[in-house]
Amino acid sequence: MSDKNKIYLIGAGNLGLHLAKALKKTSYEFTGVFSRQPQNASMAAEILQCKAVDNLYNIPDNTEIIIISVPDSILIEIAKKLKAPEHIVIHTSGSVEMNILKQISPAYGVIYPLQTFSKKREISFNNLDVFVEASDNNVLRKIYNMLNSIGANPHLLNSEKRAILHLAAVFACNYTNFMIYNAEKILEKYSIPREYLYPLIKETVLKAIEKGARDSQTGPAIRGDKIIIDKHLKLLSDNKLAKPIYELLSSLILKEFGKD
Repeated sequence: MSDKNKIYLIGAGNLGLHLAKALKKTSYEFTGVFSRQPQNASMAAEILQCKAVDNLYNIPDNTEIIIISVPDSILIEIAKKLKAPEHIVIHTSGSVEMNILKQISPAYGVIYPLQTFSKKREISFNNLDVFVEASDNNVLRKIYNMLNSIGANPHLLNSEKRAILHLAAVFACNYTNFMIYNAEKILEKYSIPREYLYPLIKETVLKAIEKGARDSQTGPAIRGDKIIIDKHLKLLSDNKLAKPIYELLSSLILKEFGKD
């Protein structure tokens, strides 16, 4: 194999490792992987069949592309210090602008998969929407080639709109999951199996996708059912986590749907 299509991975977290594993199954090879936790670098290096790098600034030989997949604050720190003018540099952040990478190299871009990743749950990139941006057409072509090789669906989106998409994703994913966590804690207190919620959760999401969230909203708040709301608040009287959430969301739903 030629020296092309060889990648140095900085960061062995959920997103970076999932992306790297998908690429490893195609025509891409990895020259090395760095993580602030050496044990994570060693684990990822074993999976990717490359070496664990103990200094992120020691770019392995034959590297063409550097993928930086780290928390945003660390990405900003790396961008100030790393110099790799002969390499293509790509980050995977939803909220950090692409141009931060021009401090590292004149050839740079972004790969942002709109998905939630966890270490113990395999995620397929096949037909997954991935939002991309690049400094020039050559970098964009290489990014498209990478994503096409793993069956993903690349979409051009600039840094400003990608940040907005990331914000929306926090509401759709992270906050939704936190609501489910609160529901599970309520059931746990009364020894009610959380599995009872699963059909409801699935139907809620499917309905929102098919009809749109506004037309799918139900519940005592949208009905203005103060009797039920007060009853729920009494049940939550000693729940310092869920009670203020319930009060706030009920009032916001009433205002948004015009029944306050």
